[in-house]
Amino acid sequence: MQTYFVINSFQELFDKTAPDFTPVYQRLKGMPELAADAMR
Repeated sequence: MQTYFVINSFQELFDKTAPDFTPVYQRLKGMPELAADAMR
């Protein structure tokens, strides 16, 4: 299965990417990369 996502509008994209992602990046820092088709 191909990995992808869909947005309904540019406004949705802007709203979803507006928050400060610094805390998320800190949690993910040092974790191993996952393959695009990996399932967890």
